[in-house]
Amino acid sequence: MADTNSVWRDLDRTGGVKHSYNESTDSACNTLLRLGLKDLHVLRHPNRQDFTFWKQGKGISRIDAFWANSELLQLVDLRSLKTAVATLPGSF
Repeated sequence: MADTNSVWRDLDRTGGVKHSYNESTDSACNTLLRLGLKDLHVLRHPNRQDFTFWKQGKGISRIDAFWANSELLQLVDLRSLKTAVATLPGSF
């Protein structure tokens, strides 16, 4: 699990606009990608827009994610993977 407070896809922010620190090669997400790790939520739901950070009842961004390397991915059935991302604000 990574609490990166950054995003790597436009889809992970409301309006599809990343902040300048998300574009940095040293951002947490870009570092994880460079190390060959994969975002499990994106592997399971590549075109969905979900959020982990909400402000005043509105989804703002997906800044938290589970990341895995290729060895772990060999042990995971992506079809049955349940990712912990909210589509509505509030408690789980």
